[in-house]
Amino acid sequence: MERVNRTLWVYGAVMVGMNHLQVRVMTFLKVLKARLYSIFFFKGLIFSVIGFLLGRALILTELSPFSLSFFATTFLMKRERALLVAFSLIAGALTVEPELSIVLIASMLLFLFFFKLLAFIYDDSYKTLPVMVGLSLFLSRISFTWTMQQELVPYDYFLATVEAGLGLILTLIFLQCIPLITTQNNRYTYKVEEIICFMILLASILTGLIGLNINGVQAEFVAWRSM
Repeated sequence: MERVNRTLWVYGAVMVGMNHLQVRVMTFLKVLKARLYSIFFFKGLIFSVIGFLLGRALILTELSPFSLSFFATTFLMKRERALLVAFSLIAGALTVEPELSIVLIASMLLFLFFFKLLAFIYDDSYKTLPVMVGLSLFLSRISFTWTMQQELVPYDYFLATVEAGLGLILTLIFLQCIPLITTQNNRYTYKVEEIICFMILLASILTGLIGLNINGVQAEFVAWRSM
């Protein structure tokens, strides 16, 4: 009987210790999750990650409408993160090719010029933002192509127009997405357009993984399979 009581006492002590350890582990994980959430969403790290990957994202190996659209949207809605996003986009573009970063910087400067210019004429920047992005992309692409080739053919105008049109549409999409990743939203249901815009943003971010290899494994395939 004494041996049984001792066994039960040891078993109870072990169970109490395990429960105490489990509580401490759960508390630690909860605090870690809160810290990581704060760093990513409130400290702006999420903007750096998205900006870097969108800076790498290309269409047809030469069109990059994602970068300026994301920068312009951030500049309008979260201006305190705009400089961080600009450096992240440039860093991502540099990992692809230096010429891409030059076009990106030129388009950013053009956008800032148009933004300040139209601010004196029209107060509602939300309505003029897509137009400013499209115009900046078109002029920067045409100017860079002419500087490199010293001539322009109809194909160059076509590519610049396509890039400007995509940039205009992506700006409208990113305007819907920025609030979803920057505010602590307790809603469990979202509008259909919010879900669609967020999925397009996610697909654009994953496009920036193309060309990244980790120990011989292509990052975009891993990301798409995980999705």
